Amino acid sequence: MAIDILCLQEVNTNWSATPLTDRLDETTAGWFRSTKTVCAWNKKTGGSERFHYGGTAIILRNEAADRYMKSGVDPSGLGRWCWVLLRGYGGKSILVVSAYQPCYNIDGPDSVWNQHKTHFDSLSPPRNVDPRDAFITDLVAGLKRFHIEGAQIVLCIDTNFQQLRDVDNSFEAKLRDLKLHDIVLKQNTRANAPPTSGTGSNPIDSILTGSTLHSCQCGYLSSPYFSDHKGLFLDINKTTAFGAASLQNFAPPSIRKLNSNDPRVVKKYNKDLKNCVKEKTYQDELFN
Repeated sequence: MAIDILCLQEVNTNWSATPLTDRLDETTAGWFRSTKTVCAWNKKTGGSERFHYGGTAIILRNEAADRYMKSGVDPSGLGRWCWVLLRGYGGKSILVVSAYQPCYNIDGPDSVWNQHKTHFDSLSPPRNVDPRDAFITDLVAGLKRFHIEGAQIVLCIDTNFQQLRDVDNSFEAKLRDLKLHDIVLKQNTRANAPPTSGTGSNPIDSILTGSTLHSCQCGYLSSPYFSDHKGLFLDINKTTAFGAASLQNFAPPSIRKLNSNDPRVVKKYNKDLKNCVKEKTYQDELFN
């Protein structure tokens, strides 16, 4: 299966404490012809350790990366979701969102629920709210402006919600203003949907879309080696998504690199570089 867009939840990484060479954009560089990434993590109560519960990420490859317009993250700084906006033809656009709703875990001091509760309690005035309620309220508010502007939304989310098999469940009801529905449960048998977590008995992961996006196929994959959750997949019709069945590929720019094997070229480069730096204010620090 060729994946164009990969949405990840509960990445458990404090990217600011991760060496530059191990960060997602550096790790994925060179994997494909074209790549774009976006990451979100808790910057408010994240600490300085590399491992940190929660967080989300999105990886785009090739045609999807070529359609990239802009990206963003949860404005609270808690890393609850991230998003990318992709450009289509004829004014069409797609907003892809990767989101993680914390499970109700008040016992673990480092649990995502407690991280968010600590942040809300520290505000002035304190925001007296259950982090799960704050999550869905803030997410809907954040997506509403894109919905009003006409973006077609694809929301990939770990809901940590146990009643997704119910047709009139309260989680999906909170997304009705955005006209989103669980496309995987809609096109498969909702009542018999498999558990998506290795430790649970219910589906808790969802892909939600609006009615303008037509699915070719969707469903569940087996759990990959790096996760205890099943993967969900969605194959969207390109014409309804982007306004064209075939998308233009954009070749990445190429540059002529320095030939470091020729000592004459290296000598000239070093001389020119030294002269350039000396014209600035750094010569004392660099050459003395």
